[in-house]
Amino acid sequence: MNLLDIICEKCIQIRTGTTDKDSLLHEIAFLARKSSVLQNVPEKRIYDALKYRENAGSTGFGGYIAIPHCSLPGISDFVVGFLIYPDGVDFDALDGRDTKLFVFIIGPSEKRNEHIQLLAAISRILQTETVVQEIVNAKTVTSALDSLLRYATVSVLAPGKEKQSLIHIFIQNEDWFSDILQVLSEIGSSSISVIEANDASYYLQTMPLFSGFFTEKARGFHRVIITSIRKSLVNELYRQITMITGNIERVKGLVIITQEISYWNGELNY
Repeated sequence: MNLLDIICEKCIQIRTGTTDKDSLLHEIAFLARKSSVLQNVPEKRIYDALKYRENAGSTGFGGYIAIPHCSLPGISDFVVGFLIYPDGVDFDALDGRDTKLFVFIIGPSEKRNEHIQLLAAISRILQTETVVQEIVNAKTVTSALDSLLRYATVSVLAPGKEKQSLIHIFIQNEDWFSDILQVLSEIGSSSISVIEANDASYYLQTMPLFSGFFTEKARGFHRVIITSIRKSLVNELYRQITMITGNIERVKGLVIITQEISYWNGELNY
């Protein structure tokens, strides 16, 4: 499943003026029905699902961006499109600013993992302000779509039977944790488990032999992420983690271990 294959050009629109949040959700529901996947789904059903998700918390995460999304049972595939309002819309964004770019995702309820991968992939593309500005400033639907796809460097794929690698990532820096987890979700790991761990000092400080080395009983941040990814994506994973942490060989608080898997089957839910 590649972003190029699932973004529906008929579901892209550039609008002038302003509107309110509820009206915009109605617009998205109307626009989404232009896709062949949703053409037989009532507009109200799409709107209600979008509204239900927004009531759980705004999908306007700041930086002029929102990713309204919802799941519907019984549909065959994902529909991705976007609305551009250069003048901005009050969408209850986390940073309090008006939102200009609305990328929406409507997916099958049965494909939650792929839905999460899509969310992660699109949010990473839009993390750079210059990318967002380029899309918002586009004069035509075609140029806006080209701008988005230009930065979609990683395909979002359902798990296959390609050779897999087992990855252990030990993280002691809390600032890196959420970004690395998002990278793994975007790349399309077939399963991700997070273990809350303790540094060895947490235990050593209770032993008389080592007590002089530790003056506090503070419990530091420590997580272990265990996942499997396609072997062909391991180098891309290292590259993206390096963009977050800097040179892995020089930083402290991060260890990555990769092993080739001789047998792999199954999938966990996120």
